[in-house]
Amino acid sequence: MTAETLSERVYGPNRERALLSLRFSLERAFEGLKVSLTDVGADREGWVTVSIKGEDSEVALEYVRRMYGTALRRGEASRLSEVRGKVSEITPETVIVDVGPGGLRASIPWSWLRIQLAPAAENLEETAKTLCIIKNIPMYVKIICPDVEPMQAKLSERQVKLYASWVRSGLDRVIVSSVTKSMLKKALKSSGLTKSSIVIEQLGVLEHSILCSLASTPESLASAIQRVLPEANVAIFDPMKAKRIMGSRLLYP
Repeated sequence: MTAETLSERVYGPNRERALLSLRFSLERAFEGLKVSLTDVGADREGWVTVSIKGEDSEVALEYVRRMYGTALRRGEASRLSEVRGKVSEITPETVIVDVGPGGLRASIPWSWLRIQLAPAAENLEETAKTLCIIKNIPMYVKIICPDVEPMQAKLSERQVKLYASWVRSGLDRVIVSSVTKSMLKKALKSSGLTKSSIVIEQLGVLEHSILCSLASTPESLASAIQRVLPEANVAIFDPMKAKRIMGSRLLYP
């Protein structure tokens, strides 16, 4: 049996639902492989561990690593290594990202965020609000200095390109955390707003990006989700506002 701790963290009142959702998702993905998913669990901090056994376990694990990444362990980080984590704190000067068990964190200062992401923004607060950098949202970072705590980091190119692609789509989005995808779908259906969304993109097990249709308003979607799922953290992404603060960063391919 092989176990892997993922760069995926579950939290809040829907923690167990998230683990069950992940198990179902992986079982569907592993159909046709000679593997058994023996356990999907989480430690006290919420970091998810997947245990797999069987003839095709390495193939299955490689799929899991590509989808969710591997949690960083203390002492493993090297300069310019790229890791996936979850935003845990936003201050006027920095964004803190949890990147591994044992309180392993990376800090992205406003100076780097301004250069990489929002050269036309006034401050980090405006940037976070405009780009929906909310607590627990997944974020890819590149480690600059691994020998301090928290580690010093900047955004990875992958993360910057993601925001640029959202702007170029020209469509509003509603970003939601703390609920599973199935809960989100049920909330939209019960509110009669299923046709208001084009697709629900899964950013993490408990984090999602809803691409709004042209005929809908993101405010109505956000309001309905908050009413049905009060535990959800909801933010609205306006591509025009994001375009204004990102400026030259939209030149990314």
